[in-house]
Amino acid sequence: HGDNAKAAKRLFVADDDESLIVNVDYKSLEMFMAHHLTGDPILLENLLGEWDVHTALAAKVYAKSPENITGVERQSVKSVNFGAGYGISGFKLALDPAMEKATGGDPEVAQSFIDAFWNMYSVWAAKCDEWREAAHDVQYLTTEMGRKRRWNLITGDNKNKVNNQAINFPGQSMASDLCLSSLIRLHRILQEKGWGRVLLTVHDSLVFNILKKHLHEAVALIVKEMTTPPFETETPFAVDVEVGLNYGDKEVYDPERDYTL
Repeated sequence: HGDNAKAAKRLFVADDDESLIVNVDYKSLEMFMAHHLTGDPILLENLLGEWDVHTALAAKVYAKSPENITGVERQSVKSVNFGAGYGISGFKLALDPAMEKATGGDPEVAQSFIDAFWNMYSVWAAKCDEWREAAHDVQYLTTEMGRKRRWNLITGDNKNKVNNQAINFPGQSMASDLCLSSLIRLHRILQEKGWGRVLLTVHDSLVFNILKKHLHEAVALIVKEMTTPPFETETPFAVDVEVGLNYGDKEVYDPERDYTL
């Protein structure tokens, strides 16, 4: 982020005139992963419905119909959607510059935003209670991908930190491993086919160097692999695809365009 961000991103360039940079980014990965882990039907409805998760929460907070939510109101709840699932407190949320205008810096107002979030996603909230309880009772949690998070010493001083870690771990670990498993598979498959290769990961996205003449078939393969997790799920993971001559200057991928011209 910042004034020099785009210039820095432009340093990552395609290999040659025959190649393009392809950026494939998971859509709202941690929230879709939360649905996979919890099965919360309202969460999936908001992720896939006419109104996105930010508009849905803003409608709840401001007691308005979704179509009447302003851009400012929608923006004001983004920090809640990104933070509530990881145990953010009203006090900490009120310090977020993005929340200052909406809450006036009042922790109680910020907490009311968080309460609205959990009232909406009650199934997710119940699952978080289970994770916290397991962290204290058996002192570890495991994921479907085989990772284990242990808490060997829980005291009055670190209890709150353990509670936050217990609800952070399943979603963050699974989201990270979904990206990593996709990278490993695509690293091998793309090179075997001679279509290109993986360059790097950036948060919830994978960045590739792909030959223009194989772009469409490579993108189809990439999307299929990234949205087909190595675990059973009913959650419809999705991605956005961008292409460009470098990582800083990208545009939305057009499956009808001839990129070799």
